[in-house]
This record gives sequence, structure tokens and C-alpha cells, in this order.
Amino acid sequence: MGKVFALVSLLLLLFLTAYADEPTSLYQQMFKNHGVIMLLIDPDTGKIVDANQAAADFYGYDREHLVTLSIDDINTLSSNQIQQEMQLAIAQDRNHFHFRHRLSHGDIRHVKVYSCPITLNQQTLLFSIIHDISQQRKAEAKAQHYQDNLESLVEKRTSELSRLQNIFIATLAGALGVQTAGMVLLVRNILQRRRVQRELELTLQSQQETIDQAILSARRKDTVIVRQERRQAQVEMLVNMAHQWRQPLNVVSMCIQELEESVQAGDIDKDQVRDDVNRAMQRLTSLSKTINTFTSIYESGDTPAHIQLAQACSQAQELLLAKLESCQVKVACEVDPSIYHYASRSDLVDIFIKLFDNTASIAQQRQLGSASLKVTAKVLENNYLELQVEDNAGGVEADILPHIFIPYTTGDFRSEGKGLSLYLLQRMIEDAYHGSINVHNTNDGACFTITMGPYQFEDNRNYLIE
Repeated sequence: MGKVFALVSLLLLLFLTAYADEPTSLYQQMFKNHGVIMLLIDPDTGKIVDANQAAADFYGYDREHLVTLSIDDINTLSSNQIQQEMQLAIAQDRNHFHFRHRLSHGDIRHVKVYSCPITLNQQTLLFSIIHDISQQRKAEAKAQHYQDNLESLVEKRTSELSRLQNIFIATLAGALGVQTAGMVLLVRNILQRRRVQRELELTLQSQQETIDQAILSARRKDTVIVRQERRQAQVEMLVNMAHQWRQPLNVVSMCIQELEESVQAGDIDKDQVRDDVNRAMQRLTSLSKTINTFTSIYESGDTPAHIQLAQACSQAQELLLAKLESCQVKVACEVDPSIYHYASRSDLVDIFIKLFDNTASIAQQRQLGSASLKVTAKVLENNYLELQVEDNAGGVEADILPHIFIPYTTGDFRSEGKGLSLYLLQRMIEDAYHGSINVHNTNDGACFTITMGPYQFEDNRNYLIE
């Protein structure tokens, strides 16, 4: 997911640079005011050309002071160490780097840096996104410390038990000569073993508590991953919308050019002008509808309501239209319009988007040329809903099928952020809707079956542990 994240960020910035001179431009909103830490760096001198407010807050400098610094002023690694990290990134087939950055007050933070070159105002710059992974490193070190302690304790207890066993054998051998003394030693050794066993049980109980804490810590990490994945999904939606807007904007541009040519030539045809204006307005109306759809979904947040399932399916198709058309995937929504479900609208739309995107990606990867999806639903007892999404993209590989909802199951999803979508989808359905998700192969493809109850958590999400 790291490569996709870096590519999406680059495409988004290239799209917004056309509006950089406007005071209320998307550049001002998405780059300078976005919560993700972003830097623009001169690749020849290492000078920081621009930085957003999130970067200034993270490094502890005013933006005006931050843009006077060089990347060497905040990167603690030497040139040789930086070169070694770049070679390691190539060897591990990743598009990000691990550095240590110095903040204004001297603290050192572990960061993950995604970088790619862009051209802005006829100048080649390095666009970098910085992600603070210091807490993750600390958690990993703490987990390793617990594991080392546990292994040391097990080894120590094993050695002690082995020693006691040897003493026990020796005592039995001595008991053959001196029966009375041997019996005393035997009883003493039995009592000693019981005492050691009780101590071991207490130790194991203590270690179990440590393991439980480690599991809780892992679920907290899942919270961060879920939030990042949802933000990533929104960014991907923006990119898809950008692709969808390109052709309508070209049509509007052509209409305007035709009007300009007619005015310059002094040959104004009212019918032609009317047709050009109508075409342009139709395209602009379509764009406005897409924007309204995106806004209505993600501005509503996670507030539950009775959502029409067919409408959520249609909204997912609209937001993913560019990729579906690119991969030639057709969606047949056979859901009764009378079916409503008490849920978060963004959750229902995200379910459809993830499953539709999964089929589109598989169709593209397998070079199928085209594929189709069929969506059906029915209402069960106790206000539960059964939703089925079936495709004809060839199904799931037999060795992956039993583990498809385990993170990083597939071989192609080992990179940063990949292999998590279906796992997070399962977490959301199970924790927030007390439901389940299963998949089985059909003759032509795969069929996902989702059973979900009404939204269970009004104030917070149980699958996001705070």
C-alpha cells in the first residue's frame, strides 16, 4: 500500500497545482492545511522549499523558519548511512525510507518517508510525505523485551526442572542402600517439586497477563491502521473522482473553445451556442452530482440511520466509476429498493467499494478484459440483513481461500498497507454489526456473503479501541 499511497499523493498534488494561485484553491486546503506531514525539497541542494502546517507543528518550527532549513538540518543520518538505507529499501522492494529526524527541541523521532519527484512551476522538486513511527518502534521494542524475558524464564525453569529430576534419580539410587533415608529424601524432593510447580503456575499466570496486555496493545495498533485505511480510502476516492472529471472537463473546455472561435469569426449560430451550453451544463451537473454524493457520505461521519441499501450500492458505483470503467467491470444491483438497514452510510458504501474494488483489481491483474458483479440482499429475522456480492473473475486461489481474512495473506499484498482491506472489513462487520463475512468459490468466480445486524454502537466503535 506504500507505493499506492505515494502515487496517490503525487497525482493529487499534480492535480491541485493548477489552482495554486487562487486564494481558496484546493492547493491551500489539501497541501498547506492537510493533517499529513508534507515537504517540498530541492533535490540538488537539499533545501526545504515548502512545508505544510502539519510539518511545522511536527518539527516545532514556524513555517517561515522551516523553509529556511535544509533536510540535512533535521536528518540525523550521515550521507553514508542515508545511502545504505536507500540500498536496503531497493533490496527489500519498498518505496519508503526509514530515517531519524531531529525536532526543534532536540528530540529524535523515527519516521517513515515516502518520496517521489514532481515538477512544480517549471522546477523539479522532491515531494515527501513523513509518517511518525516512533510509538510503533517503542511498542515493537517493548514486545521484543517481553518475548526475551519469557524465553529466558522458560529456559531457566526448564533447567531447574532438569536439575530436580537428576536429584530425584540420585535419591532413588541412594534409597536402595538406605531405605529410610531414601524415603525421607524422596518425600522432600516431591514437596520441592510441588513448590516449584506452584511457582511455575504463578509465573505462567503473570506471563498470561503480560500476553493479554500485548494483545490489547496490538488491537490499539489496529485502531491506527483502521483510521489510516479510512483516510487512504477517501484519498483514493478523490483520485477516482479526478479521473472521472477529466473527460467531462475536456468536453466543457471544447464547448468553450467552440464558442470562442464562433465569436472571433463573427459567425455566431444561436442553435450551436445553445447546444454547446447545454452540453457543458450537463457535464457540470454530472460533476456536481458526484461531489454531492462524496460530501453526503463522508460529511455524515459515522452517524447511524436507516439507509436504503440500493442507494448505497449506487453511490459506491458512482465513486468507483473510473476504476470500474477502466477495468470494464459491470455491476448489476438486484437489491429491492424497499430494503433499508440501520447502519452508518459510510460503512455500507465502504463495504460495496472494497468488494467492487477487489473484483476490479483481480480482473486487471488477471487481464480478463471484462468482468461482472451481481449484488443481492434479503432481510432476515431480528432485523438482520444478508448481502451477497458475486463476481465472475475466476475465484480465490485454493491455498488462500481458508486464510483470506487474515492480514497479509496473499503473496501480492506483502508491502506496507496491503492485505488489510478484507481483515478490516471483517472487524467492522463483526464488532460494529455483530455479523459475519464469508466467501466461497462458484463455477465462475467468488461469492462474498455478509450477515449484519443493526448498528450496535451509538457513541463509539468497539472495533476501534481507544
